[in-house]
Amino acid sequence: MTEDRRSGADQDKVKRAEARVKKAREALRKVKYSESKRQRKERSTALHTIGACFIAMMNDPKLGESTKRIWDDHMSRIAPAELTDQRRQALKNVFGLDVPDHPV
Repeated sequence: MTEDRRSGADQDKVKRAEARVKKAREALRKVKYSESKRQRKERSTALHTIGACFIAMMNDPKLGESTKRIWDDHMSRIAPAELTDQRRQALKNVFGLDVPDHPV
């Protein structure tokens, strides 16, 4: 009888320990998700800022012509695989930038 009670008590300890592990794993998952979300938001903000600066340069009376040449000659060809049809259309609609279709 004492064996049965001890065995039951040990099983309860194991179940409680498993529950704590499960809770800790869930907390860790939430922390990792939160951190990756923060990093994505920070990256998005940085990319948006670079884009805004580039467009400001294109609209500048002194820098506009040379900036447009930089776009046409170099930037539009850097990562053709990243320039999906949707992204090409967005660049054209929002900023008036033509992105030539280059083979990958």
